[in-house]
Amino acid sequence: MKNLLLLIFILLITEMGWAQRFDFLPKSWNKIEVTGSIQFKEKGLKAFKESGDKIELPLLSEYLSNPSFYPLFYGESPEEVKAIVFVAEERKNKINLATPTNASKTPSRQKSNLFMLGETVPDFQLTTLSGKEIKLSDYNNQPILLNFWFTTCAPCIKEIPELNELVENFQNEEVLFFAIGLDNPERIKTFLKKHPFHYEILTNGLRVARSYGVSSYPTHLLLSPQREVVYVQVGYGKGVIQSIELALKELLEKK
Repeated sequence: MKNLLLLIFILLITEMGWAQRFDFLPKSWNKIEVTGSIQFKEKGLKAFKESGDKIELPLLSEYLSNPSFYPLFYGESPEEVKAIVFVAEERKNKINLATPTNASKTPSRQKSNLFMLGETVPDFQLTTLSGKEIKLSDYNNQPILLNFWFTTCAPCIKEIPELNELVENFQNEEVLFFAIGLDNPERIKTFLKKHPFHYEILTNGLRVARSYGVSSYPTHLLLSPQREVVYVQVGYGKGVIQSIELALKELLEKK
């Protein structure tokens, strides 16, 4: 883990900083705004909970991939991140935000109803376990079923055998099954040794999940060939997979 180079993708509001100051951080460290990607070396990096409790670096990837936490980056300059502070996801909107210097230039956050039926999803690009780059817009002519999940999500794990059956049932159809995992490739590969998952697995998907407005797991989105959402399912329970299968059949009949 020494000198390991980490690459974290986080989308945040530009020109809008967190007013919250943490007493356990040096006063010379400022909140670093992130509008695209940010990279930092693990050597010398510190990680904390908002209470000030230190997070050991071997656990860093777990916190970064956990949707229950929201990362804030601190340092003396954008070129050198010194610390990450994780605040609870449900509290992030309760912490005072600084007033934007120019509201007209500040993009709004994703709408909560982004995935109401009929909405068109934004494009994304993620990497498979084999290192292949997958861009959603390259598959505009096929129905796509997206599954947002992570390796320690109990209901996500419980539904995997049924999702595998779903893939098998539609193997002769032109349907793409993408599982957008929040975890890194190494963690997912270890997970798959015990829990085979027959979807095309995409890794490090936290950025996409947040940009899509996904906050509950598992979440399923069925996209038409025009990338329009025609079905949404959040959570897992009795009859969920059958409902997804029915929606797939109806979409294929209309194709």
